[in-house]
Amino acid sequence: MRRLLAPLTILLALALAQPAGASRTQSLTFEAPRDLMSPASRADALTEINSFGVRSLRVILTWQSVAPAADKAQRPDFEPTDPASYDWGEYEPLIAAIKERGWSVLMTISGPVPKWATQSKLDNLTRPSPAAFAAFATAVGVVMYAHRNQAGELPRPVGAGAFGRVAGRLRGLFKEFL
Repeated sequence: MRRLLAPLTILLALALAQPAGASRTQSLTFEAPRDLMSPASRADALTEINSFGVRSLRVILTWQSVAPAADKAQRPDFEPTDPASYDWGEYEPLIAAIKERGWSVLMTISGPVPKWATQSKLDNLTRPSPAAFAAFATAVGVVMYAHRNQAGELPRPVGAGAFGRVAGRLRGLFKEFL
């Protein structure tokens, strides 16, 4: 009888346990870089993701993929806080498609980084410059702000009007690195 007491107790506890209920306000974020970055599969991927109940996407933005002369050791002459200095490629249409659906975006800036932005200038991974990263993050912030507030419009140069003020505020966040 004692041998049966432990297994019966466990079975009773499992039978009486209540399933955890999901919060109605909990958001669901999804990530599918291969399908979302490809113009050929983006629309179908967004439709399928929508069927999951997703209303937020995580987009990983690799600095190297948009930076000018990313494989060169010498930094090109450009304004690194100006979004027009970067080739946003498929990121622009992806963000526009997400915005069109009314979804939110969790933009994650990631490496690899431009070779010219590293301490040794030998690879795209080792010891990125905090100041160069802050400048790039400012440009990303301006692009995301533009999409958040004026969907479909390309961002103006940082020095122009409200974008200059936004960039100034973003620079303030990173002033310890500049």
